[in-house]
Amino acid sequence: MDKLLNESVQALLRGVPWTSLGDPAKCGPSHCPDDDPAKCNPAACVWVKPEKLDPNAKVWHTDKFLHFWAPYDSPFNLNPYARLIHDPSALSAPGAYSFSIDDFYGNFGGPGTNLIIQVGDKSRMPNPEPYDPFQQYHVTVGNGWDHMRICGRKVSIPKATGTQGGIPLGTPMSFYKPDGSRVEPCEVSVYEDAAETRRVAYELREVTYQVTDSYTGLKQTVKGLSGVVAVRKPGDPTPNNAYCTEHSPADLVQKQKCTGNLSAVGAGNRDAYTSVVDNCTSQMDATCGKPLLNLSVPARAPF
Repeated sequence: MDKLLNESVQALLRGVPWTSLGDPAKCGPSHCPDDDPAKCNPAACVWVKPEKLDPNAKVWHTDKFLHFWAPYDSPFNLNPYARLIHDPSALSAPGAYSFSIDDFYGNFGGPGTNLIIQVGDKSRMPNPEPYDPFQQYHVTVGNGWDHMRICGRKVSIPKATGTQGGIPLGTPMSFYKPDGSRVEPCEVSVYEDAAETRRVAYELREVTYQVTDSYTGLKQTVKGLSGVVAVRKPGDPTPNNAYCTEHSPADLVQKQKCTGNLSAVGAGNRDAYTSVVDNCTSQMDATCGKPLLNLSVPARAPF
């Protein structure tokens, strides 16, 4: 029951109730949390996978909008060190590692081969953008590609080993170029070889808009990606992207390598906007619900 204990403590730290991803009628306050399996069924209430989130469940303790609601000097501020390090009015060191008392954030993930230690002003950093849990973009690429460039920044792609390859969990994306300047739109190019003779390319922009947190009824400002078709539910079509079609070899377009798509983080995940409802009538509308945070590029292989 470690999972139940950990999540319950996190909920208490935030001043919100712990709620299950399962059916509220079976896992409600009168049943959970409780370490008695007869009262709080782990399989139906505690160990439910995020993608199996019950449509009637309100997962308060993973509502993104509740994580940073507390003022800096509040005893409910669970991220004082992170704010001290990153806040422009404090140390203004956005590239430094920080942590949260409730252990909710950390381990940003993404492939890398070096430990970078930055000494000096943030203006000398190649990516001066601080870690922001409300603005986490990723690019996922399938098997068979050599490397990619995100806004000009080169990113290596792990070579295939057996059935492995590509970047299945995604690599963090930033709108900053290697010289530390911000660029928008940002071109994401995925190359077939080290010589960069052939590629597929997508153009992304950032959008800022308001959504309603259905848990609290409050309006919140969010940011997301746009410029590529969105897949918000199973079965959504993924046609060839117009920018990719124009800037990629015809044979790659014909083989459906320009069918990349944008998506939000799955419901129930701590990085998701579970409390935001999608009200979308167009797959090209990036401001109709949950922010689009991930770009997925199809595998090159099998060709």
